[in-house]
Amino acid sequence: MSNHENSWTRLKELLTDLEESESVAPVRKPIDSQHAASRLDLALPEKGIDFDSFMGKLKNLALATPSSASKQFFNQLFAGRDSAAIIGETIAAALNSSMYTWRIAGPQVIIERLLIRELNNIVGYGNGEGTFSPGGSISNLIAMLIARNRFDPNARAKGFNITGTIYTSVEGHYSIRKNAGILGIGRNNVREIHVDDHGRMRADLLEEAITEDKKNGIEPILINATAGTTVRGAFDPFTEIGLIARRHGIWFHVDGAFGGPLLMCEQMRRRFIGVEQSDSFTWDAHKLMGVPLTCSVLLVKEKGTLLHNLYEQAGYLYQGDEDEIEPGMTSIQCGRRNDALKLWSIWQVRGRVGYAEQFSKLLGLIRYAAGIIRNDPLFSIVSEPQSLTLCFEVVGYCSRTICTKLEEQQRALVGFGNIDNRVAIRLVCVNPEMEEEDIAFFFEQIRAITKECNLESR
Repeated sequence: MSNHENSWTRLKELLTDLEESESVAPVRKPIDSQHAASRLDLALPEKGIDFDSFMGKLKNLALATPSSASKQFFNQLFAGRDSAAIIGETIAAALNSSMYTWRIAGPQVIIERLLIRELNNIVGYGNGEGTFSPGGSISNLIAMLIARNRFDPNARAKGFNITGTIYTSVEGHYSIRKNAGILGIGRNNVREIHVDDHGRMRADLLEEAITEDKKNGIEPILINATAGTTVRGAFDPFTEIGLIARRHGIWFHVDGAFGGPLLMCEQMRRRFIGVEQSDSFTWDAHKLMGVPLTCSVLLVKEKGTLLHNLYEQAGYLYQGDEDEIEPGMTSIQCGRRNDALKLWSIWQVRGRVGYAEQFSKLLGLIRYAAGIIRNDPLFSIVSEPQSLTLCFEVVGYCSRTICTKLEEQQRALVGFGNIDNRVAIRLVCVNPEMEEEDIAFFFEQIRAITKECNLESR
């Protein structure tokens, strides 16, 4: 057996051990960050160790890492583990292609083009383009960069020194503020617009904020609407926001990092009415689509926009092939890993029909969870579910305490969020392998925690 064959055998054994351990302990025992390095022997050695010792260390590290594939993992906007996607990810690592030219990546470039074309069609950009990025925050950054350059055509060459504003929901992603600081727009020039009772940006307040800024001589750069906010999973009113954007001549971006893939689900299409009016759209496949982190795409309605804003001459790299098959020309990166292959791989197995069925099932599980809450006076819904998150309280108990105890006792991993000055437990339902019994089991674990709290308080 060659060294490589032995490595693949050992990798298979490790993956098997990982899945078996998750069936026994779906939630890992929390490890103290102060002692993790010494306990797991993570120090970098001066002299290399033998392969068996390395595999032993790797196994210990993997088994100490929280599992996002567990059916009791409700903590993030991603969960689960898909074999086809992992195979695609593994082959991409083995090929080790950089996605900047056809000469280096070959037919992998076609994979990217096909996916970008399909996603553009789903969003409603008939002649759009796109670029893969290392995550939704970077996709949002590129959109904001394009909007900044459109606002000030001299910004790219001479620097940006004009005051302009960004508008986003108060419940929008924090990357909007961060990116404003990175791009020289300024975090203080981000206007966070209040939301309605369902967590959706209020278009009337958006209009008021824009009008007030313009009256004071401050011009708008970009409006960021959200398709699936991080806590409530809410969808902003795209039609109304689109009308405002066109009326004032503002770049209209939609952050669909979480909710974007729900466009493939017929029962969710009404939430997206008007989204085709936008100029750009962020789509994360590593959330709802079951693709390993990271896999994000920025879609842009008008072809040629990315080249205009991102291209730099590099004669040693771009040597005569067509722009369409030289993706580095329209990327914010030079060296770039192949994130498209894992998405293509899982899409081959699922297809759009399979994804639609998956999302319909998950929406059903959210409704099932909401039913449990409504039928038990111990629980109270804080915000009615808009998509695949459900925010609730355990009546009479601290949400932070419930979440902490669930993890400490290895019962479930779930987070919390703030809604109207209330701290709510945020149940995220995105693991396609989850069933109603897993949801019911989760609430049983909370009931058990409350009984323990009652005993402790006596």
